[in-house]
Amino acid sequence: MDKRTLSERDICTKYITPALVKSGWNLRTQIFEECSLFKYYASSSSYTKKCIENKRADYVLYYNDDCPIAVIEAKAYRHSAYAGIEQAKTYAEILNIPFAFSSNGGGFVLYDRLSGKETFLELNQFPSPEQLWEKWHHRNNNKNFVNDQQPIDKKFVTCPFCKRTFNYVPAMRGKKLKCICRRTFFLEEALRTQYHHREEDFGSGCLFMIIVIVLGAMLLIGMC
Repeated sequence: MDKRTLSERDICTKYITPALVKSGWNLRTQIFEECSLFKYYASSSSYTKKCIENKRADYVLYYNDDCPIAVIEAKAYRHSAYAGIEQAKTYAEILNIPFAFSSNGGGFVLYDRLSGKETFLELNQFPSPEQLWEKWHHRNNNKNFVNDQQPIDKKFVTCPFCKRTFNYVPAMRGKKLKCICRRTFFLEEALRTQYHHREEDFGSGCLFMIIVIVLGAMLLIGMC
């Protein structure tokens, strides 16, 4: 069969999906095709999900139910494997997920948003869910990594919804941040939440120490 005669949908069915399954992705729970893209908008009391018109990803891959980790843009074989990578980058940015792929059924092009690098992969070299997760998790939790730049200080921001941590840089101030869990939050909101938790921990610690001191004093008085 001449691949050049196949449509984009044929390429997905005969080559891309089988390559994903062979790499360990679950067809029912991790591979989602023709996905409409959504953005989350924050208000003072809630978050609103809004569909982006005419934006559909050929594939969105989930590591688990709450964690989309990669997007794939498919093209017919008559196009280069690189032909869809810019579109995939745009979708990955919209969804705020770390990996974007493009494929024409002859191979994959991987764009790593964490490093900014593009890599060509053979059709049988698509990374497994665990490989992508480890790649993202290692980079995202490495204290010396912020978009290939050294962090300005040692602060970290924790998503108030899924509790993932991100390196903090001053450019984040006053901006709305989108986490990989699809939720949007303001930097100041996350920092206040972290500070509030630290205050609660400190208060609980002080109360415990006071109780210990009082009980110790009572024991000493009883012994006398």
